[in-house]
Amino acid sequence: MPRLSYTVSKGTIYAVLLTLFVSFCSNLLTLWILQGSKLTPLAVQIKDDSVLFLPANVRYASLTVEESDRYDPHNEHDWSSLFPKGHGFVRLPSIDPEDPSGHAFFAISMYHQLHCLNSFRRLTVSAASGNVSQHHLDHAVHCLSYLRQLLLCHADVALEPARPADTVNGGQTQAVYGEGTTHVCRDWAQVRAWAEDNYDEWRKDDVYEVSEGGMLVNVNAAAGTSPHRHAHATDSNSTKPQHSHDHHHHGQVNN
Repeated sequence: MPRLSYTVSKGTIYAVLLTLFVSFCSNLLTLWILQGSKLTPLAVQIKDDSVLFLPANVRYASLTVEESDRYDPHNEHDWSSLFPKGHGFVRLPSIDPEDPSGHAFFAISMYHQLHCLNSFRRLTVSAASGNVSQHHLDHAVHCLSYLRQLLLCHADVALEPARPADTVNGGQTQAVYGEGTTHVCRDWAQVRAWAEDNYDEWRKDDVYEVSEGGMLVNVNAAAGTSPHRHAHATDSNSTKPQHSHDHHHHGQVNN
């Protein structure tokens, strides 16, 4: 049986090599974008909006929801431990070429969201004692709107099984509690470490610092008139969180 032979032109070879080269460059560029620049915020253009992300290659992790005896509404220590040094404020080089300072402050959204949840906790405790100010109520309205939009934005599509349960009037229903369901997450411990490293760097030479209450204030300004960039706050200094991430793809929260 005669052997088949093929002749490939030089033009075809060059075209294939060019395609491979372009593909390699494209993959390299994608990898660089995913890792993020260590110097400036990672900006992504979505329609007419420029969306800024933390310039870090945050790993994925998993979390299985469990009942917890920790984070009681009255336990300030446990709730404060969720926040890193700097309460989630980071300083990065400004993307505005006309900014004379050369840098800008940002709040990592995860910690703003935790701040809002913590505010609801405090409001619940205060309401039980009848000590609720108009400021707290106004802030709760802001946080309710903020968290509603962020929950819709993240659109967690993990499926939570419904289980048989009794109703309060003795009937039967199918109830969803969420426990036992595993969710895909970003590695929150890695985000915390990145935020604390960033805080340690900029706090050495900046006129701004984060107060014990979680407010970004100008330490050189007169007392009582200090400006702030963002007012998410907690009452005490943060401590290490009670969760661990021993490897790249799985995490757990110690309840």
